[in-house]
Amino acid sequence: MKLSVCTISFRHHLVGLSDIARFAHSQEANGIELWGVHALNEMEQGKEHVSEIIAYMRLHHLAIPLISDYLDINGPMLKASTVTRCFRLLEAAHLFGVPYIRTFAGQLPSASVERGERRRMVSQLRLLADECGRYGKGLLVETHPNTLADSLSSTIELMEEVNHEGIGVNLDFLHIWEAGTDPVVADRALKQWTRHYHLKNIHSRSQLRIFDPHNVYASSGNREGMVALRNGEIRYDYILKEIQHADHFASLEWFGDSPYKVLSEDLAWTRNQLHAYPCLPT
Repeated sequence: MKLSVCTISFRHHLVGLSDIARFAHSQEANGIELWGVHALNEMEQGKEHVSEIIAYMRLHHLAIPLISDYLDINGPMLKASTVTRCFRLLEAAHLFGVPYIRTFAGQLPSASVERGERRRMVSQLRLLADECGRYGKGLLVETHPNTLADSLSSTIELMEEVNHEGIGVNLDFLHIWEAGTDPVVADRALKQWTRHYHLKNIHSRSQLRIFDPHNVYASSGNREGMVALRNGEIRYDYILKEIQHADHFASLEWFGDSPYKVLSEDLAWTRNQLHAYPCLPT
């Protein structure tokens, strides 16, 4: 398994991708997950700027496995603004050599979505996957609250409904645990569709609201309860033992303070956990 850091961890810091790349290399990470806002901003600085970053990352064997963004599939049909956003992200993915774009499956709890509305959302996901496929890219749906992938059963149903080779799952272990499912059970059930992992932890289940979008992205948001992977309620030693042979990236998704310090410690701890397990045949 390969480990990456997320540029979203530095969203409130005046640092660019080149700075994050140097940090990732110094910490022996394998890659960097690009937030969509950051990817498009780097593109606006010109091809020469991007080429320099790509050259540095290739020299140090750093990949960009994923661009994380939010493509709106709510409403009766695919919005022009959503298609435009998708094209811009695909341009960035092509430029940076990124294989996947991450999105959410709507913005409504799966239990509240009527069948007709769900069919429309599934159809829109399929259309977006078709566009990604024209660029040779895949589309990943993240397991996340208040979406069609907010539980294990709904995520499986969604993958079967979409039935598209270009669509997979970004398995966020915290959010699937939040939904009441053992993360290892979820990983086994979703294995045929999973292409990427998100790793983050929390001090207590009672604090899960800190990951609500309106809080987690705000510079003044509450950070109490965000903890290192080894310290929270989710047993990442147990999870890492299960996924150690996965042939894709796991991104350490940190939203709290002191990202350099926490990510440095999390990367070291995660590598130590992976190295502690015997090399079993795959």
